[in-house]
Amino acid sequence: PSLTCLSFVSCDKNEKADDVKEVSWSDVKRTSDGNRYIILDNNSVMLIRPTLVDSDFDAWNNMTSYVVLERVEIDGKMYAVTHLGDNIFGGCTSLRSLTIPEGVVNIGLEAFMECSSLVSITLPSSLEKLGGLSFVGCSSLTSLTVLSKKLNASLVNFQKLDHLTSLTLCCHEISGSTFSDYPELTEVILKDGVEIIGTGAFSGCKKLTLVDLP
Repeated sequence: PSLTCLSFVSCDKNEKADDVKEVSWSDVKRTSDGNRYIILDNNSVMLIRPTLVDSDFDAWNNMTSYVVLERVEIDGKMYAVTHLGDNIFGGCTSLRSLTIPEGVVNIGLEAFMECSSLVSITLPSSLEKLGGLSFVGCSSLTSLTVLSKKLNASLVNFQKLDHLTSLTLCCHEISGSTFSDYPELTEVILKDGVEIIGTGAFSGCKKLTLVDLP
């Protein structure tokens, strides 16, 4: 049997990825800490979540904190962790603290869906692609920082976050209406790298008191 990993999508959820990787279950490697990875090439791996049949499936869903490793050793060889698989933390409703290191370039679909306890998150400057519907159901998220200049902020990637109060972006482009009608947003910090702000990007944010432009 084969496992199709759609972990390289940066646009619409239904859009086919350019570099879909099809692997067999034998390609899934486990490290000494129990985490699962798929080797992508001679230097990099993708972190994937346990499946329903894995004994640690419930433990993964109920964890309260997680630090993505920068590098892991598999069969005596070191690999950089560059990709996070689809739905990697989806449904982890107890997850409050999450660290994603520099070096991660691709995060799959629905990565943080229903992480209802997550309060803040920082996406690294190395990130190039972020799958759609990433933050749906992140009902406690108040602070979002996107350090990447390579991403474009759009409605596909950043669904409505009703409790978001602080937003920091380095994205090259912020599409129109992406952050419109955020009821609690009070602070927007735009860093060097932002070149295009679409029409109505922050329209209807009635509590917005500070916008810092680069």
